[in-house]
Amino acid sequence: MGARASTVAVHGPRQVKSGHRVHLRVSGYAGKDVRTLVVRLDDRQCAATAQAETRRRRPHAPVRLGVHGRFIARLTVKRSFPGTHYACAYLVQDQSGPTVASASWRYVTRRR
Repeated sequence: MGARASTVAVHGPRQVKSGHRVHLRVSGYAGKDVRTLVVRLDDRQCAATAQAETRRRRPHAPVRLGVHGRFIARLTVKRSFPGTHYACAYLVQDQSGPTVASASWRYVTRRR
């Protein structure tokens, strides 16, 4: 049997009220040599790779978590402002290595 492929998925609410917390769930499988999960919040659609996402100017630093095998990470956005937002998740070999899997989740924040 061959090596299992790395996968990542993001889930959360589709709509939230302005000022409320947003609970996100990032899950998947980190295959051989995959060590890092990178999650970024963005007001534009996610870039194809973690490296491309890093080149964009963002007000917030990414969340970086060590992963191995099957994983689940629960993240909370403290306050959400009106507009369309994206949670971008990337599995990379190390802090700056190539992206091996990516996923995104889009949600809309409405005024109260």
